[in-house]
Amino acid sequence: MTKSLNFDSANSTVNKEKMAETYSKVVQNGNNNDMSVKPIFLLESDMFGPKPSDKDFLLHHELYKIIGQLIPSSHLRALQRVRGMWRVYTQGEDDRSKLLISGIVVRDRLVNFYSQNPRFQGSVNPDHVKIRVKDIPCSADDGQITYFLENAGCKIHRYFRERIRVDGLITNCLSGDRIFYCEPMEHPFPRQVTIGNYRATILHKGQPTKNRDDIVCKKCLEKGHFISNCPNDWTCNICKKSGHKQSECEEPFSDNNNEHNENESTNTDDDNTDSETDDNNNDEAAHAQNMNLKLNKCRKCLTNNRRKRSLAI
Repeated sequence: MTKSLNFDSANSTVNKEKMAETYSKVVQNGNNNDMSVKPIFLLESDMFGPKPSDKDFLLHHELYKIIGQLIPSSHLRALQRVRGMWRVYTQGEDDRSKLLISGIVVRDRLVNFYSQNPRFQGSVNPDHVKIRVKDIPCSADDGQITYFLENAGCKIHRYFRERIRVDGLITNCLSGDRIFYCEPMEHPFPRQVTIGNYRATILHKGQPTKNRDDIVCKKCLEKGHFISNCPNDWTCNICKKSGHKQSECEEPFSDNNNEHNENESTNTDDDNTDSETDDNNNDEAAHAQNMNLKLNKCRKCLTNNRRKRSLAI
């Protein structure tokens, strides 16, 4: 019994010695063979959804021809499929970078490669911050955004352009948002920034909310919230009383105008206040008297015209 156990342990040791080295060990040992370049990854679920049909499986020769349209086919070292995930090995870093940036079109769908194994969560740093950059045209160069983030002290690990997903499938249509994965920043970004000639919106976790102390609600006229989440009743802009809108106010609008005029008059010098108000009152009285005279003349003219028409008939 002891001999069999020793034999099994010996076989396991031999098997471990014959196992292929991982990419990290290859780099540490300085192995410069054709597989020394780190692979990139492709998920079939990004193309055909989480439950693809039998006809949706991708074949080796199909992927080989598609990638051969971007880089020379002779630069492809291996195409390996493992349970719906493809590992693509290239000859050099330039070919690898080109595929990561451009992506490939598979059956009328643009699909992006992963620089790391998406199924191995240990390779993704949970401390990395996901930054979403919005409101910049798709025609704008992504280099402007990366320069802005890096100039602000942000260390970018990877980024991509977000694509719209419909019915569980990634389409060829861009949403316009850029997604960046960066190391934690010392200071969060403001929501509204200027990048180049564009006014952009930046969203990420831990970003402080906007200071709403100076915001005035147009419904209740109180500060600190918007009309969309206002819990209060309507407040009139004329009488400043709650319970009705400005259009439903029964207070005369002229009174409000008089109060407004009185408030404006307080801004003048105290010495000239009495004289100015007296002159204004006299002018207003004279103007009102003239208007009444004109109205009376118009009324008389109308009545005379009506009488003449009735007599003519």
